[in-house]
Amino acid sequence: MYREGKRLAHADFFSRNPLSPNPEKIFDKVEPKQVHATAITKNWLLAEQQRDSDIMKLIGDLTDDNRNEDVAKTYELRSGTLYRKIQRNGKTRCLPVVLRSLHWSIVHSVHEGLVRLGWEETLDKMYDFYWFENMSKFVRKFVENCVTCKVSKSNSGKDQVELHPQ
Repeated sequence: MYREGKRLAHADFFSRNPLSPNPEKIFDKVEPKQVHATAITKNWLLAEQQRDSDIMKLIGDLTDDNRNEDVAKTYELRSGTLYRKIQRNGKTRCLPVVLRSLHWSIVHSVHEGLVRLGWEETLDKMYDFYWFENMSKFVRKFVENCVTCKVSKSNSGKDQVELHPQ
């Protein structure tokens, strides 16, 4: 049971801390903290790849005189940007390698842009633009844990009933 002082603590907070007359100004100051897939330019991706030590190691392996043949078969360097060669639907494609710090933002952007379809559709669309290690696993986990999808999805299967009703 609520104590009298605790029950309306939120209302008390708002009465003592009113919003400014123009609340829109507050939201104008807030900058988004996620990267949208459409906002990634090649120059920006190149700069970000150069800051990542794992990607720079792969680039070094590609440009080294004693380069690793496995790396040369799976990766390609185009104007300084690292691309991954993949086989998908009978075609060979070269997709830019995305940094670990951008995985969530890009998958979120694609998933939301597809009106929150399943993980297979999200993954197919991801393979049109980007590549990162364990992408399939990441996309599947992301979509399976999407709160909006879970809330809006209707229950499927049999209804649960009491085992021994009394």
